[in-house]
Amino acid sequence: MLKKLKRKFTLINLVLATLVLLVVLVFNVVTSYRAQEREIYSSLDRVSQIARMNTDEPPAELPPEGGEGEFQADPPQNGEEPPPGGEGPDRRLPRMGRDELPSVYSFAVLCDGDGNITRTFAMNADMNEEDLAEAVRQALASKSDEGVQRSLDLIYRRYLTAEGTEIAFSSYATLSGTLRRDLLISVVVFVLGVGLLFGVSLFLSGLALKPVSEAWEGQKRFVADVSHDLRTPLTVILANNNILRAHPDATVASQMKWIEATDEEAERMKGLTEKMLELSRSETVGAGIELSPVDLSDLLGETVMHFEPVAFEKGVGIEAEIEPDIVAPSDRDSFSRVAQILIDNAVKYSEPGNKVEVALSRKKQIVFTVKNQGVISDGDLAHLFDRFYRADSARSVGGHGLGLSIAKNLTEAIKGRISVTSSEQDGTTFTVTLPEKN
Repeated sequence: MLKKLKRKFTLINLVLATLVLLVVLVFNVVTSYRAQEREIYSSLDRVSQIARMNTDEPPAELPPEGGEGEFQADPPQNGEEPPPGGEGPDRRLPRMGRDELPSVYSFAVLCDGDGNITRTFAMNADMNEEDLAEAVRQALASKSDEGVQRSLDLIYRRYLTAEGTEIAFSSYATLSGTLRRDLLISVVVFVLGVGLLFGVSLFLSGLALKPVSEAWEGQKRFVADVSHDLRTPLTVILANNNILRAHPDATVASQMKWIEATDEEAERMKGLTEKMLELSRSETVGAGIELSPVDLSDLLGETVMHFEPVAFEKGVGIEAEIEPDIVAPSDRDSFSRVAQILIDNAVKYSEPGNKVEVALSRKKQIVFTVKNQGVISDGDLAHLFDRFYRADSARSVGGHGLGLSIAKNLTEAIKGRISVTSSEQDGTTFTVTLPEKN
């Protein structure tokens, strides 16, 4: 189920991220295309402006029919000096520099009312008469004042003047080349981006589903542990009942050991059920708990007193160092239960002759610690607060492995934190940190 969920999560992330990437790339291509298009149309405006500035020049002659050549003004005659700006096409640009001109060939024509070309102005242009006539015809026939003539690889814009219709042309090759280049780059970026997004989505899906996986594994372990802890007493109870049933004429006194064994297993089942109910309540208590001022010093002192007989019976000493008059916002029952669980565990897992140290102090925060001389391995420390988890060294002591999970939930319910450290030199210390204020 988790693998299927991971695939679905990865697919959803990949699709959404791919759509965003696609939109961004399309936007960039369109934006670049529009910018180039605006630049070319702007250059057409400059070509038209330059052509109008040179109306005093004689009109350029068309090349011979069927021939090719540049549309430009006649060269200077009789040794005349060319106007400022040089010879050829650029001699018509006395008031504009080369940096203001388009980098591709451009030209402008003036047509009369019948569509006949009356004047031409060209820069870097090399077009035969037939192509020129076709370009002008298409431009005049179009309903739009600007557009692209893909068959001739030209882009044009029309202008109405007092002398007639002026049409400026420029090469479309730059724009189409830019579009092809941007599309190619976008495709490469898209493919690489999708590959990268797939890897990232796969990683993020694993990261996002890690808590779910842990919860799922914990749930399976929970069910397995509950089943195991319930199956053993049920097996004993059923076996005892079968023995009693096999001796219907026996007296109660003669069968008392089987009855007592059944009672013990029933009590064990009852204890497990109560622990599970307590765990369930501890997981939901945080939402409805109301914190109020509690004298933690007195409450902890009472709890230690209750465990002194138990510790004495086992041969374990309890030393308490409790700073007086520590009052903090808490829940009396929750804090008391946390203290009971930690002190009970410390006594239970101590050897005779050892001691348990309980301390409560106010530093930057309120710190409550319970320490014994036992040692817990690093591998067990990571799972100590998991439900039903019991270290191998603790299995002989008994219990269900729910106490520390309950303590953790109750500590978080009263806005605290619980942690544990263990070493050969210092033993094992459980630390509960509580805030002094809400």
